[in-house]
Amino acid sequence: MKKYLLLTILSLNAFAIDKIEQDKKSLIEIIKDKEKKIAVPRETVPVEESKFLMDRPIPKTAHHLPFLQTLLSIQPGTLPNPIGISFIGSHVNENYSVKKFNAQTGPTLSKIPGIGTLFSPNEQEWKLSEGRVETTTSAIGIKADMFLFPFMQIFVSGAYLHMEQKTTVGSATIPFAKDANKVQQGLLNLFLKPMGGNATKNNMTVPIAPIQNSLDGWLVMAGTNLAIGYKGFFASFMISGGYVQLDDHANNVTGFVQKPFMYLAPRIGYSYHGIITAHVGVQRIELFGATKGKDLSQSTGGLVSGYSVEIEKFPVNFLAGLQFMFARDLGVAIEYVGSPDTKGINAELAFRF
Repeated sequence: MKKYLLLTILSLNAFAIDKIEQDKKSLIEIIKDKEKKIAVPRETVPVEESKFLMDRPIPKTAHHLPFLQTLLSIQPGTLPNPIGISFIGSHVNENYSVKKFNAQTGPTLSKIPGIGTLFSPNEQEWKLSEGRVETTTSAIGIKADMFLFPFMQIFVSGAYLHMEQKTTVGSATIPFAKDANKVQQGLLNLFLKPMGGNATKNNMTVPIAPIQNSLDGWLVMAGTNLAIGYKGFFASFMISGGYVQLDDHANNVTGFVQKPFMYLAPRIGYSYHGIITAHVGVQRIELFGATKGKDLSQSTGGLVSGYSVEIEKFPVNFLAGLQFMFARDLGVAIEYVGSPDTKGINAELAFRF
């Protein structure tokens, strides 16, 4: 009797599990049937089917993503595989001018022997005779993306950064503090002239050798890419936000640069059956707030301590790129980035599932 009862319970349990699975499948089928009933005519959604040089089976993910493909009469496999993992890299040279430079005097200038304190302990604006920044930045990282809808891709990425930075200051004119003792101009010039500087009643000018920094750090960003198209032609708009940190390990300065940023990039292009895709466009990287450094004492011989700098550069970079998909699950892309003060290359190796 006990054995019979146990078999009955197990049978009922198996039946219940099977019924739940059938209900789940039925729910999916019901949703698809409803989408088919209200689906727009196929000819009103002129999305070309992808045809790749290497034949690969359509993955199961393509039957569920992107959402709304049934509603839009898009057959699974028409679009690229919906989920991607990419290795990304870039190399960019930039050359721009300094709009505003605020600094705090370092130990060499904070208290000149025999003269005393001349400067405010807080940051003050320094007038620079040149003010130019040159950077070379290399990055390598990984990106994960998903086509949530046929017109919407979402992504997240992270990368390691290495930057070589050279800041040419020229001569810096530094104002004296309002409450400073009466400046002994002659004595101060005896101190400054061997350095190539000079003093007046209100300020002093001192030459500063080019400041060179080797920086390492990381960035993270996430965003979306929105697109519309007609057959092979398309227009897209990428918007994302992120955070970057760079450290100067040589001078033991953590957080040499720490700031959030926003990336905007509209593009237009043409795709030949998903095999070869070409695009042009522009990008704008919006940096929030002035770039701040915690301490430049070691790299400037004690002349500059804390600082903040605002840079001035061409507002956008121009883009031109190519993507080649060997198969629906493998592709490479390269993109040129250029403007009057920027030149660089972005590259990507993508695996899609």
